[in-house]
Amino acid sequence: MRRSPFIRNVVCCLFLLGCFNVASHFWFQTDRRDFVNRWEDSARKLPLNQPVDILLLGDSTTLYSYHQPDFKARWEELSGQPVSLVNAGVPASMVLEHCLTLRRALTVNPNIKCVVYGVFGLRLTDPAAGRRFGNPAGEHLEYFIEDQDYVQGRKGGGFRLGKILLWFPMYTEPSSYWVSVEGIRRVLGRMGMPQQKTTHPLAGAAEIGFPKELEFIHHTGQVTSGKIGFIRPIVDIVQVCRERGVDLVVVFMPTPQIRRERFMERPEWTAYYQRVQTEFSALDVPLIDASAWLKAPDEDVFSDPLHVNKRGAQILSARIAEELYALPSFRRKIVDEARGR
Repeated sequence: MRRSPFIRNVVCCLFLLGCFNVASHFWFQTDRRDFVNRWEDSARKLPLNQPVDILLLGDSTTLYSYHQPDFKARWEELSGQPVSLVNAGVPASMVLEHCLTLRRALTVNPNIKCVVYGVFGLRLTDPAAGRRFGNPAGEHLEYFIEDQDYVQGRKGGGFRLGKILLWFPMYTEPSSYWVSVEGIRRVLGRMGMPQQKTTHPLAGAAEIGFPKELEFIHHTGQVTSGKIGFIRPIVDIVQVCRERGVDLVVVFMPTPQIRRERFMERPEWTAYYQRVQTEFSALDVPLIDASAWLKAPDEDVFSDPLHVNKRGAQILSARIAEELYALPSFRRKIVDEARGR
């Protein structure tokens, strides 16, 4: 009589599942360790052992969007007082990293007066928006850091096996390919490739920070109806600033026209923005919409699908200084306290 292969197949399946879980565990732990190390290296390099009036917080859109000489010149022109800035923007970073950077900065320098936090797309409410390209697990890292580790930024902590499927299987981000393709096309254009064979200089911009169209409509609808709120690190940033007596301002960073036309000029975005603005108003957090400040052609003020060039940074920095100075709490905390010293 022939033996049934059922038991053998069940054992093989369990063995393969065990191997997958063990391999995934170590892979995710490695990603998590690299994430924390990367954040600690970035935070350690910040010049925080000096008086800091304004901490600029965010990702590469913050890092490259502020031209400090223009910001300081305009601020001093308005207030008659100097201002000190520290740019804590970290390229290709997530909101969780921004929260941890803020905690570390306030630990090193508890006298920071104000924080200007730059965001784009749906990053305030969607943990998947703006995830790090090439890191399939990046959007869910915050769920793998236990509460105590989240607060202290330690390397240790538990692994939640039940969340394992959330990390799998997104290996690539389509828009990252567009950035590479556009770079190649620009090179070919300088070598004589006919202009009509290239696309818009910022073709990849419409995909960065936003999901696909149906997901965009669904997510903005969920936020507008109150079913979805701010993601956990955003709530934490607000709470930390409030506990430490630090003024917080959130800024929607400049956005290329191609992305504004595709997403931000839709009624869904208008309703989404109004909802976000209402939520921040209830928390006494000013919200500045700088997404459409740069009216020049995209190629004149943006260097790539996401970042402004030097000219764009100069325009933005002077305008941001004006907007911040117009906020009574900001002006009182920086200018009036400086005059009282």
